[in-house]
Amino acid sequence: MIRFLLLLLVMAVPAAGETARVFSGEHEDFTRLVVELPQADGWTVGRTPMGYAFATNAASPPGFDLSRVWDRIPRTRLQALRADPETGVLQLTLACPCHVFPFEYRPGMVVLDIKDGPPPPGSSFEMAFSGFVDPGLLAAAETAPLPPNRAQSPADALPATYDWLARPGAETMTRAREAAALPMLRGAVSLQPLRDELLEQISRGATIGVVDMALPGPAPDAPENTAEILPWTQIRIGEMPGMIVGENRPPEGMTAEGGSCIPDATLNLADWGLDRPAIDLLSEARSGLYGEFDRVEADAVLQSVRLHLYLGFGAE
Repeated sequence: MIRFLLLLLVMAVPAAGETARVFSGEHEDFTRLVVELPQADGWTVGRTPMGYAFATNAASPPGFDLSRVWDRIPRTRLQALRADPETGVLQLTLACPCHVFPFEYRPGMVVLDIKDGPPPPGSSFEMAFSGFVDPGLLAAAETAPLPPNRAQSPADALPATYDWLARPGAETMTRAREAAALPMLRGAVSLQPLRDELLEQISRGATIGVVDMALPGPAPDAPENTAEILPWTQIRIGEMPGMIVGENRPPEGMTAEGGSCIPDATLNLADWGLDRPAIDLLSEARSGLYGEFDRVEADAVLQSVRLHLYLGFGAE
């Protein structure tokens, strides 16, 4: 009997390790949920008809321990919280016009803040949650009658193909198009016949007084080259105007306004990701953004921007 109890205890240890604990806390302008995952996996948040949904990217979704959620928060913002045992999706039903702002506090710990008011413009967490199916819509679709199969009636069946050559007059139009084809010119093209024709027409016009012929006037007098403008008169000893010869040159890499250019190493986006997997970069970009007392960490935000730029520029 003791060996049987020990066996049950050993079998229960992995199941307990695959459970994600959910904690809660109430603040003045938001309600906070903290999901402590059994391991640092990727996660996603999206919109559902009832509110929002949260899920991990683990191969086997963990279970959620919701026993302590309602000990510290009312149901003013979060009306219901349900974990789907089949899909492993945590469904949040909201009770107010709120939005969820998630972030990863550290690897394996995801914070879901339910804040009052509309979401920020362009929030990626407002997209429809992938793979979510409303149970009510699914039940209605299963009980709805199927539309009648009109293809079973020979009178309503449509032809499989359409032959446009079988139209009346199509053959006549094809022959007319072939007869109207013009021969292609081959060989060199000379403009001499056109020039002769133009000269003949202009001569006739001048004979009957329609065209006035004007002879070209004398060429303008060219100035004589003097000693003052000859090329060798510009030889000087020293610097030419607008040229600087010497070691005191301006530094290289200057902008049009005279400022220093940004070093190439500062904008070397290709080295920001260090060829790491995209899921690891996203996890790092979303972690550590807030410090103590919910203050924004400037260095973490800068690193998050760099990682998102590294991931986005490759796709674009």
